[in-house]
Amino acid sequence: MTHTDRIRCLRRATELQVMDLLEWDTLTYTMFKYECGLIYLMAYLKGDMDAIDLMQRNAIYWGWWKLHWMEREREFLDSCRNGYCHPRPFSEWVKTVHGRRANYKIIHNPDMLSQAMEPRGIVLENSYCANLVPALKQGS
Repeated sequence: MTHTDRIRCLRRATELQVMDLLEWDTLTYTMFKYECGLIYLMAYLKGDMDAIDLMQRNAIYWGWWKLHWMEREREFLDSCRNGYCHPRPFSEWVKTVHGRRANYKIIHNPDMLSQAMEPRGIVLENSYCANLVPALKQGS
């Protein structure tokens, strides 16, 4: 098994744990992740619709998003294991589905994330280039 295969297996196992805790199916989970990625772009790029259109169609951006999403998934799972709600101390709240879902949405809040994290320059540059070159070729 390659390193990439191990990462994929770990990601899938993590996703299944999260979906189980939230009592979400794959569609609900995937749509939430995708919609948060779009909301993040709108907040981070401050409504620049041309840039948002380029980025949302780019695999480089989505790869970066999934990588950072997985970091927050681990934070969520830790909060459930350790019995705390982000950013609150120990709480009985995480023992309910409603509480876990609310905690999950706090940890993954795309508006807050747009202020706390940003794609590296290489993600932005490669995303723009990957979309711009084919668009320029079509225009000529």
